[in-house]
Amino acid sequence: MSTENNGVDLDTLIQTKIEEDTEFQTSLSDLNDEERESAVEARRNEVLKEIAISSVKNEELAKNYKTRAEKAEAERKEKKETTDSLDIKDTIYLGKADIHDDDLDEVLTYAKNMKVSVREAHEHYKPILADRNDERRTAQATQTKSPRGITKNSGEDTLRKAESTGEVPESEKEMEAMLQARLERRRQST
Repeated sequence: MSTENNGVDLDTLIQTKIEEDTEFQTSLSDLNDEERESAVEARRNEVLKEIAISSVKNEELAKNYKTRAEKAEAERKEKKETTDSLDIKDTIYLGKADIHDDDLDEVLTYAKNMKVSVREAHEHYKPILADRNDERRTAQATQTKSPRGITKNSGEDTLRKAESTGEVPESEKEMEAMLQARLERRRQST
């Protein structure tokens, strides 16, 4: 063991510890010079042992901290290398999952950034993806319909058709609408 501990002389450190021990100092007052010297020497040896034990413990702690730090760094590097590629379970899940190509990158980015599996990321995004799929279906259905909408014949149209061609409507609703239109025409003419 060296004679210095963190830049302080070992003898000075021991002497300081003995002087700061008030209980030990009071016990010396009742002793004669020879007994006092013997007690101080015994206390000096005790303090020296305490310092040595403390130094050994500190060295062990430093080694443990260093080992932990190295292990954590190795795990972090290993995890970083494995997160760049997809797990086989994630790959299989992606093959079976109903994720649109436009949404795939977003789900994968979320899984990577949040350090969760693709399944968990998909579960998180399911409500959002469902809304997007509904929007896509609506947009597709809107595009496939013909530009001409279905026109509903009004009572006036049915009445004109009946007057020009002589055809009478087949449904009761159309018949009532035609009669209503005829009554309305009469009211307007009077």
